Amino acid sequence: MYDEKWRALRAKLTPTFTSGKIKSMFNTISDVSQQLEDTFRTEVGSGGVLDVYDLLGRYTVDVIGSCAFGIECNSLKDPQADFRVMGRKLFTETETNIRWILFKLTYTVEHRERENIRRNDFMDLLIDLRKSEHSQGLSVEQLAAQVFVFFIAGFETSSSNMSYALFELAKNKDSQSKLRTEIQSVLQKHGKLTYGAMMEMTYLDQVINVNAIHNDPEIYPEPHKFKPERFAPEACQQRHPMAFLGFGDGPRSCIGMRFARMQVKMGLITLLNRFKFSPAPGEPTEVEIINHDIVRRPQKGVKLFVKRVET
Repeated sequence: MYDEKWRALRAKLTPTFTSGKIKSMFNTISDVSQQLEDTFRTEVGSGGVLDVYDLLGRYTVDVIGSCAFGIECNSLKDPQADFRVMGRKLFTETETNIRWILFKLTYTVEHRERENIRRNDFMDLLIDLRKSEHSQGLSVEQLAAQVFVFFIAGFETSSSNMSYALFELAKNKDSQSKLRTEIQSVLQKHGKLTYGAMMEMTYLDQVINVNAIHNDPEIYPEPHKFKPERFAPEACQQRHPMAFLGFGDGPRSCIGMRFARMQVKMGLITLLNRFKFSPAPGEPTEVEIINHDIVRRPQKGVKLFVKRVET
């Protein structure tokens, strides 16, 4: 959409992505992150090689399914679950996926309105917006489009981000140890993972920022070196504010940035608190990237050696 049509729709949607609304989804994502830990624990045993990209893709599909559709996808338990299968085909069979998602969407909206069900998720916010007289409502077609883009933008980007982070942390033991120490220290302080505890993990922020489109050596010396410290607050202050564009900026910046960061952080916190990651024997030392898609996806997954943290 362009010009005033886009501006009007953005104005309607912006209130659904405030920090308060995103915070209300914390417990839903927390439940899925616990399932992620359980799945890793089952798959890894005492130690073994896992494709973390596949598992994290199943995690983000379950998060999106729960937050956007209010549906328990269970793809962490079943890799062939509908939402996961459709997620894999999303970049090759778009029309089929749109029809399938529209079907799920229509069913969900009708069921919630008929039974007066509320889950404090994205779907609730959109349904409220559709009924809102103040915002002149949201058409069914617009509602469907928002849920579809929430799905397509929310699962693949975040699962790739977490996979790349774990891959780099596996190769950089000091950074992994530093991040795990921060995670465990903050969790011990708060007693459990809370929204406030997550927001205190500043080194975690630096870790998830490292790559994106930031490979200009004039702005980022040694851009291909994994160096989270380049995103420390004092380092960021010395650069132009537009030097970091992982989520864009200006009026069309990523509306889902807070949600994306939250699901990425919670996934990494959960895993790094309980597991250690190292390079898998015989696997490439760099991730091969599919370079002809809109999203920078791993070509052959991301395989790492994983073992439990000794307690």
